[in-house]
Formats: sequence, C-alpha cells, structure tokens
Amino acid sequence: QLEASLMGGSLTLGGGSKDKKLSAIVGARYQNRNLVLNTLKGDTNFNPEYYDVQANINYKLNDKWNVAFLGTMSRSRYEMFPIKRETYINTMDTPLLLTVFYDGKEDDKFATETGSLSFTYQPNSKVDLGLDVFAYHSKEREYFDIQGSYFISEVDEKGHATSTNDVGSQIDHARNNFDALVAGIQHKGKYKINGNNDIEWGAKFQQEDIRDLLGEWQAIDSTGYVMNPNPGNGLNLSYYVNSKNNLKTNRISGYAQYTSKFMWNDAKVMFNAGVRAAYWDFNEETTVSPRAQIAVKPDWESDMLFRFSTGIYYQPPFYREIRRLDGSLNDKVKSQQSIHFIFGNDYEFKWMDRPFKLTTEVYYKILNDLNPYYVDNVRIRYTADNNSKGYAYGLDMHLFGQFVPGIDSWFSASYARAYQNIDDRGNIPLPTDPRFKLSAFFQDYMEFLPSFKVNVNLIYASGLPNGAPQFADPYQYQTTLTDYKRVDIGFVKEIINQKELKPSKGTFWSNFKEISIGVDVFNVFDIKNEISNSWIRDVNSSAVYTMPNYLTGRFLNGKINFKF
Repeated sequence: QLEASLMGGSLTLGGGSKDKKLSAIVGARYQNRNLVLNTLKGDTNFNPEYYDVQANINYKLNDKWNVAFLGTMSRSRYEMFPIKRETYINTMDTPLLLTVFYDGKEDDKFATETGSLSFTYQPNSKVDLGLDVFAYHSKEREYFDIQGSYFISEVDEKGHATSTNDVGSQIDHARNNFDALVAGIQHKGKYKINGNNDIEWGAKFQQEDIRDLLGEWQAIDSTGYVMNPNPGNGLNLSYYVNSKNNLKTNRISGYAQYTSKFMWNDAKVMFNAGVRAAYWDFNEETTVSPRAQIAVKPDWESDMLFRFSTGIYYQPPFYREIRRLDGSLNDKVKSQQSIHFIFGNDYEFKWMDRPFKLTTEVYYKILNDLNPYYVDNVRIRYTADNNSKGYAYGLDMHLFGQFVPGIDSWFSASYARAYQNIDDRGNIPLPTDPRFKLSAFFQDYMEFLPSFKVNVNLIYASGLPNGAPQFADPYQYQTTLTDYKRVDIGFVKEIINQKELKPSKGTFWSNFKEISIGVDVFNVFDIKNEISNSWIRDVNSSAVYTMPNYLTGRFLNGKINFKF
C-alpha cells in the first residue's frame, strides 16, 4: 500500500510464503509538517521532519512453536526560528499591546529504536506459553538559544500603539541531552481450564540505564540591567539548572488473573479478577494492585450489557518523575495511586433498519500520592514529590452507527473534572482538567455517485487550565484557555475498488485492489485555538504576562492512496 500527501507519505509491504509458515509486513513513513505549521499565528519559521520504519516478521516452526520479531526505528528533528509575536493584554486601567521580537532558534532531535523477539509454545489446546526478549533505546537532544526583546505599549481604541511603557529582553538557553536504554525479558502464560474458565499469568524483569545532561538558564533584563533574584549565588540569571545524572536500576513485575463465564438465571455473566505486583530497586518500593470487573448481559428484549470494574492502579515513576526541577534526583518518590470505580452500559439497537450502539460510562477515581507537574510547551516538568492528592469523576457517552446506509459515523459527549490538592492548600484543577467535550464524525455519499464520499469532523471542548510558569505557585494561576472549536471536512473519490469499481481484466489497472484520491480541509473556519502559554516576565513591574500559543489554522491537504 502506498499513500502520498502534501505532508508526506507512507509505504507498506506485506507478504507470506506459500506454505504459510513465514509472513512479514514492513512499513515506512515520512512527514514534514511545514505546510501545517505555517498556518500558526505569529511570524515563525518551522522545519519539522519525521520518519520511521517498522517491521513485523512471524515464522511458524511447527504446530507448537512460533517465533516473531517486532522492530521500530524513528527519527525526528524540530527546528524553530521565531521572529515576532504580538498579543493584547486586558488590564483594569487600559489595554496594552505586548510585542516581542525574537532572535535565535530551537533545534531538537529525537531518535528511538525498539525491538522484541517473541517465542510462543502451545503444547496443546489448553496451554499457551510465551517468552519475550525486548529492548528500547531513546536519545533526545534539546538545544535552543532564543532572545526575545519585548515592548509593552498603551493602545488607542483602534488597537494602535501610542506609547511604550516597558522595554526589556529575555534570553532562554538550553543544552539538554538524554539517553535511555531499557532491556529485559518477560514470560506470559495462559491455561484454559475449560470453555468458560481460564487463568493467565506473567512475569517481567527489565533494567534501565539512563544518562541525562541537563543545562538550562534564563536571563531577563531591562534596558541593560540584568535581574538577579539570588544575588548571593553570583549568577545573574532568573533561573539556572545544571545537572549530570547516570542511573542504572532494575524492575521486577508480575501479574495473575482469573476469568470465568457463566449463567446467572437467564443472564450471561463474565467475571475477571486479578492482581499485579511490581518492585523497583531505586526507591525500594513494592506495589500490589488488585482489580476486578464483572459484566452482565440480561435476557431482555433490548440488547443490553452492564459493566462494573474497580481496582487499585499504580503508575510507577520513570526517570522524569524522579527528577526535581533543579535537576537532582529524589529516591523517595513513590508510585502515583488511583482507586477506580467505573460503571458502564452498552446498548445495541436498530434504527431505520440500521445497526447502532450506545456506550455510556460513569466513573469516579480517588487519586493519592500525586506528583505535581508543570506543562512547559510540549514538555512536562515534575516536582518529584508525592505532596498532592485529588479525585476525578466524569460521564462519557458514545453513539456509533450507520446514519447513512453502509457508512459508519459517531457522536460523543463527555463531562469530567479532575482536581488536585497540593500540601492540603485546597482543591485546584489538574493541568489536564478536561471539563466538557462534544464531538462528531459524520460520513455521507451521493446516491448517484456512491464512490464519492464526504466526511465532517466537529469538535467543541472547554478550555484547559492556563497552567503556570516553572517554579511558580500554581494556586496563583487559576484561569483557563479559551474554548476549543474545530471543523474539518474531507472528500474521497474511489477510482478503483475490486468489489464495485473493477477495472478491465488484463489491463495495467487490474493490478490494483484500490485507488483513491482525497482532499482534506482542516480547521475550515480558521479558528485560532489556544493550546498553552508562553510567559514573559517584566523586570520593572515584576509582572508575568501570558502570550497564548495557538494550534494550526486552516490548511489544505491532498492525498492519493494505492493498494496492490
């Protein structure tokens, strides 16, 4: 399969041997998002490139043994040359215009390789055994030197600058290098007691070897005067982080679960219960996580399924979660805990003689030992301390079906809240507090031309929390971004389809299973959606101003797809 578009392309090759013992599929992708990012608000030049290669190879040695390999390799580079940004600031007295002229660039590189060799053994119809050897390697480089000279001006009723109040500059510098190698071995097994009962188990050992060089600083000055919040340290910087960490640790984990299906009067019941345990020698923490779920399908005229699940879930910390904001490591950080209570319902029905499914879920989660964090552009910076707790609750509804015969569409709505309480200071929203979201994906075609399809994607969501600058008190930054609104439209014309649009036999086009061309119009109404903030510190007034970062505007993408 070959696909090409204005943003890149992909190639997928797959095949198998005649004796059906060997099968393989290999895929490669290349993407360059210049076309998309050039729609961003502001005067900035971007050059983001990404490519990856994936391979999955399976070989059946005999009726009992199978060997499989799964490997991936990806590379990405992100270059940014900011030039100018303008934003209006509404104050109590008079509106202000914040203008920033930039110099410098950001140049980031990321490389990842993964590999897994799996052996499966099935001695009989009741037993499945597996052994995996795996490795993961990641290298990250974040380099930037960006100077922003800012001017804060008063504006008239037409938005034109009249006088300049403050002048200053801000320099952000980073030389960050991260290298992580994770390798291990795991065993999985399954035993079918009978047709309705089985048990599963697994055990894993992995070693993590991490090397981290962190070097960042920020300098702020006003008309040549450099601000120094810590005069005693001899560094005229608003913040300075410099660390070198080498860490090699080991993890051991395992799980076991039991599944049973049975009849309860006239109702069908599925029950699953299990436990997962883990140990990490860095913080010497052992976690035990029991969980269970039950599903009941009553013998009703309406096709209904009721589900309930509960359990204690842990998120073991990885390297980022144990690194403090100053770059040092905290070996006392524990896993974040979540106690789940989830109730769900699946309702399948027919409307206008077409199939539909309505899925509804209600949940409540108790959050303990939370690790507070800041969202810095696309980076997450943890405080590396379990000094917070919280809770989350919500309602999700999803309607899936064929509103148009033969074509699937869906509608969804959700309301959710997520809170944290840092050091018992009171509840504030988590940085990812979602609140309300409504979305729809609708497809249609013309009766006289069914090979021409149109799809519309609509999204409305409440704005996320604004977040807070690093090292700042999040309780002082409790506003939200503007609501998210977006409409996308896509057009696809099938030229060849072996089921309906068959080419003449023996011709060149008969070698293709499918050929289609399409055009996508993303963000049709060119809505400027906010995603985060950049923070500008004013030396003279000690104020911190926000400059919204926007997602992409309207853009057009053309694509063509071949299947052989």
